[in-house]
Amino acid sequence: MAGARDSAREFLGGLVPALAPETADAVVLLVSELVTHALRHGGGAPEARLARGQPPQKRGAGRTVDQTGRVSPARTPSSPAT
Repeated sequence: MAGARDSAREFLGGLVPALAPETADAVVLLVSELVTHALRHGGGAPEARLARGQPPQKRGAGRTVDQTGRVSPARTPSSPAT
């Protein structure tokens, strides 16, 4: 879970404009809870996709974080989902 939390914090730290600290903390807690529940109840290797809000024509860009905290490169609408 630490890897997912760290990856979420890293992702959120790169947002412009930055989120308020209490909002970022809430997002990190949510990611941690989702990964914890996925590990306990999902029976597989969970992934969490973090994406920033974008205009509709650019949706799909984001990064995927697996249970080890590894982050995939940003995905664009023309690249396949992982």
